[in-house]
Amino acid sequence: TIIDCGGLPTGQVGDSHRGFDFHSGETANSVLAGFTITNGYISVDGTPATGGPGTAGNNGLPSWGGAISCTNLASPTITKCVITNSVAEGGWGSNGTDGDPTAINGGNGGSGGFGLGGAIYCDSNSQPTITDVQIDSCFAVSGMGGDGGRGADSAAPLIPGGTGGNGGSVGLAFGGGIFVDAGNPGVTLSNVSITNCAVIAGDGGDGGDGGDNTGGGLGGAGGGGGNSANAFGGGAACDTGGGLTISDCTISNNEATHGSGGTGGAGGAGTSAGGAGANGAGAFAFGGGVFYGMG
Repeated sequence: TIIDCGGLPTGQVGDSHRGFDFHSGETANSVLAGFTITNGYISVDGTPATGGPGTAGNNGLPSWGGAISCTNLASPTITKCVITNSVAEGGWGSNGTDGDPTAINGGNGGSGGFGLGGAIYCDSNSQPTITDVQIDSCFAVSGMGGDGGRGADSAAPLIPGGTGGNGGSVGLAFGGGIFVDAGNPGVTLSNVSITNCAVIAGDGGDGGDGGDNTGGGLGGAGGGGGNSANAFGGGAACDTGGGLTISDCTISNNEATHGSGGTGGAGGAGTSAGGAGANGAGAFAFGGGVFYGMG
């Protein structure tokens, strides 16, 4: 039996479809067996900034379990299933709005959300039994940071152009195939295949440009680029204090990829140009196959 969740691929937003959501204390007597689950996708972007000029963008929400989510003491049995082409993508931060004479500085971009467990997510209190499962081409992707707004121009010699907003930072990404959250007492994978999966951290948002000064004064400073974030465990990841036992499994051809920091905004023109914003910091990728947190 094939369950096509009908979700959109990574990079597109606004249409989320997860295959199964276990969230009511299910036990091992709740059995998911013999299904092919494909095209799962979950993501919730930050809503556009509201409130007028110079307003910060909203943060993207974390997303988990593109195909299967186990939360709130849910510990079902998952066996003899195939999970393919499923994505948990953190929501993208929305852009800050540009400044104007009433709010001269640009708004900061919103932060991107975490992406956790492209195929299967297990929270701190859920211990599903996972046996004889094939996971292929699934992805956990953290959301992109929003861009900062542009500073407003100034015609007054003593009032510099507005400062550009800072770009939004990026959330962490864990477990392209499976993610076990911090403090989980232990999840066991037995005869599980995880192949061609990836965990990908998004890029920081770009800083907004500083506003110009047309009245003989100083240009505004550019906003700083947003920082990227680390990516952990292309095949599977277990966060700090969690437990993950892997027995008779195949984990191959998986990848962890970090993002880039956003570009700092340009300084505005004036008698003396505003300084350019600093570029955001890059990040690191850990564990192309499996990542275990410290502790």
